Amino acid sequence: MKSAFVVTMLAASVSTPVAFRDIPTKEAAQAAMDRAMHYESEQGPSALVRCLQKDNSALHAGKIRVFALDGAGRVLADSIQPQRVGRDVLALTDVDGAQPYQEALRLAHASGGGWVYYRTRDPVTRAERAEAALVQRIDGVVLVSARAD
Repeated sequence: MKSAFVVTMLAASVSTPVAFRDIPTKEAAQAAMDRAMHYESEQGPSALVRCLQKDNSALHAGKIRVFALDGAGRVLADSIQPQRVGRDVLALTDVDGAQPYQEALRLAHASGGGWVYYRTRDPVTRAERAEAALVQRIDGVVLVSARAD
């Protein structure tokens, strides 16, 4: 009887797909940005910044978080790393030495927004991975929708 149970469990585990991680997509980043833009249009930029600072904000989804920068590259809201609020992040680099925050501000000021591509390390495996962040400027605030880990 015990062996029949084990065989049944093994058969069930082989046929059932298992998802260990929620892999963020560009579509998820776009959806989070759309929610933030809609919220700002109804509530204004100050309310948006306050909402983005909350980790449990409805504007965030899964592993995608939206954070806010001012036009000079200082963090206005970051629910994952709230200690960064008020800090200038323009000098921060990715694993290849590129400066994605400078690129984000350049895009925001030049065309209102776009995609920034950079490389990070997985926090668990330390493997390098390509990333993309959606940037959008609205009412003097630069929003960044990106992976949160």
